[in-house]
Amino acid sequence: VPSFDGGALLAAWNRTCLQRHIQAVRMERHLAAAALVEAGHDVLLTDATAVFLKDFLPRLVGAPAELDVLLQRDDWPRTGLGTAVNAGFVFLRGSAGAGRSQLVLRLVDDAVRRGLIEFYLRWNNIPDQYGYSHEIAHTALDVGGGTSELANETTVGSLRPKRCAEGRGRCLRVGLLPHAEFPRHG
Repeated sequence: VPSFDGGALLAAWNRTCLQRHIQAVRMERHLAAAALVEAGHDVLLTDATAVFLKDFLPRLVGAPAELDVLLQRDDWPRTGLGTAVNAGFVFLRGSAGAGRSQLVLRLVDDAVRRGLIEFYLRWNNIPDQYGYSHEIAHTALDVGGGTSELANETTVGSLRPKRCAEGRGRCLRVGLLPHAEFPRHG
């Protein structure tokens, strides 16, 4: 009986259409988070695979009020900052008022755009992580000399120059969470 093994065709399809669907879903969740920020809500965005071993909400709620975004550190992709950003744990502050939330929205929008570009350049399945990491590193996060993936303090910096409110001199304030309390892998 003649037969045909279509496994190779299915594998080829999975690398294209399915991969593009996954990439779109990863980015759409950030756009949904941005819509909540625009509505004035603080948003914690995590991967579904995140496992929390203790209550971290007091740490986030107790973060300095001037911080607009809190991000988890990661080891990939390498950037000039000394650490990458894990897009699977992102806290976006929307409750600080329209002017500040607009800065957060610009970061999310630019991270999504950059992530999509990185996806097509590298054909990877983490466009959001590439987007945030490159936007943070290439928008001159001023943390006073850099940081590292394993740093155990909340590294605080300002994103300049395009992340500043026009005429107000206020730049987006970002905190990179301490590795010991928010490790990427165990």
